[in-house]
Amino acid sequence: MNIAVLVSGVFKYQLMAIASNSMNPVFYRGDAVVMQRIDKDEISEIKIGDILVFESDKRIVVHRVIGKEESLGGKTLFQTKGD
Repeated sequence: MNIAVLVSGVFKYQLMAIASNSMNPVFYRGDAVVMQRIDKDEISEIKIGDILVFESDKRIVVHRVIGKEESLGGKTLFQTKGD
């Protein structure tokens, strides 16, 4: 299972605590996970089923990728959902 981080950070690996139960039964509130930060050129390697950590509305979200497509502007768009 891959966990990718789409938030800024200095180190390639970072530790974070899960803040909600949206990823049950994989992660529970209070679980600690190690995230791996990826570079922009690695985004194409993210696949359906991977778990992403990203910022949305100033909140850190941990969700699974359930859809992926390329936009007209050449950006990769992900549809995510908690387990």
